[in-house]
Amino acid sequence: MLSSVFGFKVTHIQCSLCGDPHLDKDWFSVHPHRRHLCAGCGRHFRDTAPGIGNPICQVQALTGLIRRRPTTAQRPLLCIRQGEYPGGIQIWGSNPAIIWSAQKNEEEGVHIHTFNEEGGPVVLDDTFSAVRIDDVTLNPLMVRTLMAQNALPHIEHRVQSMKCMECGQPAFHTGEQAFTPATGRKCFKCGGTLRGSGRLRKTIGNPLVEILDRLSANAARYPQKHSLGFLPETL
Repeated sequence: MLSSVFGFKVTHIQCSLCGDPHLDKDWFSVHPHRRHLCAGCGRHFRDTAPGIGNPICQVQALTGLIRRRPTTAQRPLLCIRQGEYPGGIQIWGSNPAIIWSAQKNEEEGVHIHTFNEEGGPVVLDDTFSAVRIDDVTLNPLMVRTLMAQNALPHIEHRVQSMKCMECGQPAFHTGEQAFTPATGRKCFKCGGTLRGSGRLRKTIGNPLVEILDRLSANAARYPQKHSLGFLPETL
C-alpha cells in the first residue's frame, strides 16, 4: 500500500545467498535500494539494481491480469453530518488493489462507512470523489496520503498541520517530502517560513491532521486511535 500510494513499483526480489523471497517494509518500502537484509538467513545481499521487494507482486504475474489505473469515483460529493450516524463514521483513502479481476473499473476517492449504532451493520459503504462532513470537505489526496503516513513508524508524530507565518497558507507536502521529515520548510505560495503544530523540528505538513481534530470535537464518540505496532526498520 505504501509503495503504491507514493508511486513506487515493487518487484520480486530473492536473497542471492539463501533464495528466500524478500519483503521491504517501513523506510525501505519508499526508498528503492540495492543492498538488502534477508529475513531468512540474516545476511546482507546485493541485488542487480535498486528496487523495493514484495513477494505479493508475484501473484500479479501468476494470474496474468493486466493492471489498470483506477478511475475517479463517479459518485458526486457526499454531504453528511456526524449527528446522523451515532454509531460512528469510518474513513479510508483509496489505493490500488494488488489484484483486480472485476470487469468494472476500480474507483479511487474517499471510502466511507457509516453506522446508526455502535457495533451495528454498515449503513453507507461506498467510494466517493469527495466527502463533506459537518460542512468540512475532505481532500481525497490528503486522506490517501495521511493513511499511508500513519503506517510509517519512522515518521510517527512528525506529520502535523503547518501554516505559513507570512500568508497563512496551510502546507501539504507530497511526493518524497510526504515521507521525509525536514527542518526549514518553506511555503509553496510565498516562500515564507512554515510553523508546525508540535514541538518536533523535523516535520511533514498535512492539513488533514488539524481538520480531523476539528471534526472530532463534535463526534458522537471519541475517535479511536489504533496502534499498528510497527517498529521502525533500522538503516
